[in-house]
Amino acid sequence: MMNPMRIALIASLALALSACGGMPKLFWEADGGQGAQQDSDLQGEASHAQTAASPESRSGYVMPVAGVVGSKAGAMPEAYKGMLAGRAVTLDARTFNAQPGRVLSSVVDAMFSLNIPVDVVDSPNGIITSDWVREGENDPTFQPSIIGFTRHSFVVRVVAESEGSSMLEVHTIGQEYVSSQWEDRPLKRKVSEELFSAVDELLKR
Repeated sequence: MMNPMRIALIASLALALSACGGMPKLFWEADGGQGAQQDSDLQGEASHAQTAASPESRSGYVMPVAGVVGSKAGAMPEAYKGMLAGRAVTLDARTFNAQPGRVLSSVVDAMFSLNIPVDVVDSPNGIITSDWVREGENDPTFQPSIIGFTRHSFVVRVVAESEGSSMLEVHTIGQEYVSSQWEDRPLKRKVSEELFSAVDELLKR
């Protein structure tokens, strides 16, 4: 038979253990809470990495770098010369009292606002090209027999001039829909004026 004193001691110990509400915590926090702290640190690092991401990775649009746009002013690069050679091209130019980078950004914004599809943005050369902009109430793709519709595309160039000013060149390639095909022809309407006006308005803001 068990000693009454031993029974009393065991009972007292069991009561003491059951009254200790903090005991289970030791089993999952045996590392002193370091596991939870490490998870918190990892989340903080991920958040910091996202915050520190470059503008290019967040927006997908690389803004022109000051001092780079138009720095290669002079003869137009061969790639763009080839786009204009032998075409029906109209050249218009205007000088703006603004840095090349700001003018280039304004041209991109103006094209978007005018629903002109931007094709290439070449900041070092200060050049922006567009896809074709079609004019006419009907689409010649669906009515190939209709004659007289026109379309155009732009090769825009920003050239750094004196300090604080830039020249904006707009090369307009014109085409007319004739005999079920597009042919290079000078446009009767000066479509570059709308682009110049939109750029001027943005630069004044």
